[in-house]
Amino acid sequence: MKVKIFSSTNPVLQLAFEEIAEKITKKPDFALIAVSPLYPAKDVPYCIEKILELEEDKYLGFNAVDAFENIKVIAGGVVACFIWFEGKG
Repeated sequence: MKVKIFSSTNPVLQLAFEEIAEKITKKPDFALIAVSPLYPAKDVPYCIEKILELEEDKYLGFNAVDAFENIKVIAGGVVACFIWFEGKG
């Protein structure tokens, strides 16, 4: 399994997801996505599915006041943990 974590603190939800999408080089098998409650919750699934191009069974999204990107605390933003499974195990 390989994992990469990306984040954005852009105050516009769509732009935050576009910033993260630009960093992805290969479509992930699964993603964990922490989104600040400062963003409109109703727009989050649309952004994940249209901008990140993830099907609804390929991600878990949740609200988080603060989230982590490696050793940085991300307040008021989006943090996405992308997972690529390797092998057949």
